[in-house]
Amino acid sequence: MGEYGASLEELRALMEYRGVEAKEKIDGDYGGISGLCQRLKTDPNNGLPAGSGELERRRAVYGANEIPPHPPKCFLQLVWEALQHDAGWIEGVAILISVIVVVLVTALNDYTKERQFRGLQAKIETEHKFAVIRGGQSIQVVINELVVGDIAQIKYGLLSILLSIKIIIFIHI
Repeated sequence: MGEYGASLEELRALMEYRGVEAKEKIDGDYGGISGLCQRLKTDPNNGLPAGSGELERRRAVYGANEIPPHPPKCFLQLVWEALQHDAGWIEGVAILISVIVVVLVTALNDYTKERQFRGLQAKIETEHKFAVIRGGQSIQVVINELVVGDIAQIKYGLLSILLSIKIIIFIHI
């Protein structure tokens, strides 16, 4: 298990549980939230110590709180995919020209959407902040700066955003 009382694989498996099932799993395997906090060396009231090397040690053990993006498709790949969907263009030149226009418009449209999506995803990852308790103080940190063991203050409606974030302990406000 290393430096902390829970491995990355254990925490990944724990994140698959939801609701009552998750509570039962935490109670059964870790002795409740307090037991999980103890194993992760997290103070349930004060969170992680601010300004120490603890955050970097946790990032080294558990990894950064990032989902690596899939490589974007190039324009020609999108053209090829659009061609696969429009295979009836062999009948004549008029149909051929129509198909080429449709393919190019579709590929350009998909390319534009993908670029916009990448921009929004980057903006969310660098601008969206969460309130966490570190050193007994509530502070705002961007999503990429969250580490396993942070005590996050979650407002109603934000829980769905956390499905891809490695946060184990929640305090609902």
